[in-house]
Amino acid sequence: MITWTEIRSIVRSALRWWWLCVLAVAVAAGSAFYMSQQETRFYVARIALRVGNTLDSRLPDPNQMSVGASLARYYGELARREPILGPVQSSLNLPFSWAILSDPMLMTNVVPSANLLEIYITDSNPERAAAIANKIGEQLIAFSPTSPEKIAAEQQAIEQQISESDLKIKDYQNKIAELKLQQESATSASDLAEISQKITLIEASLNQEQASYKGLLNYRSSSVVNSLSVFEPAVPPREPLPSKRKIIVGIAGL
Repeated sequence: MITWTEIRSIVRSALRWWWLCVLAVAVAAGSAFYMSQQETRFYVARIALRVGNTLDSRLPDPNQMSVGASLARYYGELARREPILGPVQSSLNLPFSWAILSDPMLMTNVVPSANLLEIYITDSNPERAAAIANKIGEQLIAFSPTSPEKIAAEQQAIEQQISESDLKIKDYQNKIAELKLQQESATSASDLAEISQKITLIEASLNQEQASYKGLLNYRSSSVVNSLSVFEPAVPPREPLPSKRKIIVGIAGL
């Protein structure tokens, strides 16, 4: 059993060498702080890609939204592959291979409720991190079967067909109105029969054109599921990832 005399001896020894304890803590904590000052800080840039345009419609189809979420996971996996990252590495002249991009630097996240694919790039250079994220987004969009440029061209062609169909419908309606006026003023049975026949033929053409017009409208408002577009581009991050400097210095001092 330790006596009070032994305890007083230990306390006196500790008090005599207190400066050594303080010096040891100061040296360890100071060295850890200096080393942590030299550590590389990392930044994270994010780009968000939208899969399809289902949410643009007034009544989004739940089945198409489910398909869009599956496609987002599919494109998220493609983002790690050489056909996507290889051109990114060569176009940006990166000082490391595409495999470095795939494993330690790239992370993906799917937001199924909004059909979004988020791509995160971690790098020591914030401008380069944003450039890599945006370039990966461009490569995925170009790889998709329905790029925004193709969709825009297709929509423009549909709008032109709708305008032409609308003009034809109005022309048929005007011809029917004229024939009905002639029918009211006609006196002979042969003229009435001829006018009635013409009206029947034009009405058939009108019904056919109206059906075509309705189909074009439905096609214009239909959703395109398998397409990618930039919803939120990546910008150079201002703040680096949180540092563990305080924890390191505290453990070293302890």
